[in-house]
Amino acid sequence: MLAAKYPDSVSEDGDQLKELALLVRQGRFFEVRDWLAAGKPFRPISYRSAKPLRDCARTGFHSMIELFLRENLSQEELNEVLGEVVDLRREDLVKLLFESGAQVDDHQGALMLSTIAPFAASV
Repeated sequence: MLAAKYPDSVSEDGDQLKELALLVRQGRFFEVRDWLAAGKPFRPISYRSAKPLRDCARTGFHSMIELFLRENLSQEELNEVLGEVVDLRREDLVKLLFESGAQVDDHQGALMLSTIAPFAASV
């Protein structure tokens, strides 16, 4: 019986993630804040599902990224967001993510960061 319900719950979570991703892309800060405060899902359920955190990074909305950073993100999540803001060449967000524990795993990443932020080469 549980197995029969599982697809529905996955579908429901997927729909919620799409809704959150839309709020993020629209810059609806207060709605996103309320969403996270309510403990609603924000982590992708599969590699194909909506990724609100990635969308948040792509908007470059500093305050909204800070909201997500308060959600005890994993190292993998922090590093993924770091990659997104590096692509945007947003030094302020790169610094924010380093301060929050994001790490560069390889030499290529460090080289890429050093081209956009003078402080990144020494991190």
